[in-house]
Amino acid sequence: MKDMVQAVTRRFPDQEREIRFLMASNEAFRELGRDYADVLSALSHGARANVDPDDQTQQELQRLRRELEHDLATQLASVAMGPADNRRTESP
Repeated sequence: MKDMVQAVTRRFPDQEREIRFLMASNEAFRELGRDYADVLSALSHGARANVDPDDQTQQELQRLRRELEHDLATQLASVAMGPADNRRTESP
């Protein structure tokens, strides 16, 4: 799970709290994170192996990366928490 959190946090660094919250509480988000980490790993492997970026498989992986980033962003927007120091609890 650490790799998933790191991969998603690198893409959305300002939303680390939301990422950790969703990774702990939302199976669908964990699956998106797992898929995203896998796609990034495959793209990295292709780059290290000097695979042509125009290769059909690489193009499909790039498409999947963009789609997963969109899906992750949508999930993150649904739980926007804001900065911790802006949250106050007041007694009545």
